[in-house]
Amino acid sequence: MAGTALAASLVSAGSVGVACAVLSPLVVNKRWAFIGEGIAHAGFAGAGTAWMAALLFPAAAAWLASDVTVYIAAVGSCAVVAGLITWLTLVRKAGVHADTAIGIFMVASLAWGFLSYAVYSHVTHTAPAQFAQYLGFEPLRAAGWRFVSLAAVTAACVAGVVWMLRGPLLYWAFDAESAATSGVPVQAMQVLVVGLLTLVIVVGMRLTGTVLVVAMLVLPGATAMQVARTTRGLWLTSALVGVGGAVAGPLASDCWPVLPEGPAIVLAMFLMFMLALALNRLVLNRPTTAARLGSGTV
Repeated sequence: MAGTALAASLVSAGSVGVACAVLSPLVVNKRWAFIGEGIAHAGFAGAGTAWMAALLFPAAAAWLASDVTVYIAAVGSCAVVAGLITWLTLVRKAGVHADTAIGIFMVASLAWGFLSYAVYSHVTHTAPAQFAQYLGFEPLRAAGWRFVSLAAVTAACVAGVVWMLRGPLLYWAFDAESAATSGVPVQAMQVLVVGLLTLVIVVGMRLTGTVLVVAMLVLPGATAMQVARTTRGLWLTSALVGVGGAVAGPLASDCWPVLPEGPAIVLAMFLMFMLALALNRLVLNRPTTAARLGSGTV
C-alpha cells in the first residue's frame, strides 16, 4: 500500500513538474513570476469564501467546508482573478499597469483568506482542514489516483499546446515587438499563456501549496537559462529540472517523513539552480540563454 501511495505521489509530482517546466522559460523571460503569484494566492481567497459560506449555511456546513468544495472554490477564484488581470491590463487597458493589478488582487485575496480563516477558527474553535494544503504541508499521497489522472492530463495538454506553438511563443516571449510586426498574434499569445498558467497553478497548488507553486514555474526556466546553449536545450533542461525536483520531494519525504513534500520539491529545484549558476560562472563562463537570444546568437 505504501508503495502504491509513493508511486501516485511520484507520477503526480512528475506530471506537475513537466507542466510547470514547459512554461517556465516563458514565465522567466517575460518576468511573469508575479502574475503566477497573484493567481496562486487567489486560491486562498476561494478557500476563504467556502469557509465563510460554511458558517453562513450551517445545514450545509459539512459539504461547503469539505476538501472537494474548498478546492473547487479555490480553482474558481484563480480563474476569476486571472481573467480580471488579463481584462484590465490587456483588453480593457484601463490605465492599470500589470504589476499594479496583480498586486491589488493578490493582497485582497490574502486579506480575505486570512480574515475568513480567523473568523472560521473563532466560530468553530478549530482551524479549517485545508489550511495545511494552502501552506504546502499536506502530504501529496493523500490526494489519491484521481489527482494523478488530473495531473497527467494537465501535463499532456500544456506540453502539447506549447510544443505546437513553440515558435510563436518563443518569438513573443523574447521579442514581443518584433513578433507583432512579423504577424504573431501577441495578445492571443498572452491570453493563452495566462490561461495555461492558471491551469497549471490550480493543479500544482495541490502539490506544493499556493505559497510555493510559483517556485515550480520559475526555478526550472531560470536554471535552464544558465546552462542551455540552444532553445531546444532550454526546454529540455527546464523539463529535466522540473521533473527531477518534483520527484525528489516525494522521495525525500518517503525517506524522512518529517519533511513536507512541497517545500522539499522547491528546495531541490533551488539547489539545482545554484549548481547551474555556479557551473556557468566558474566553468562555462558564458552569457545566459536569455542574453544570447536577445543578441541573436542562439
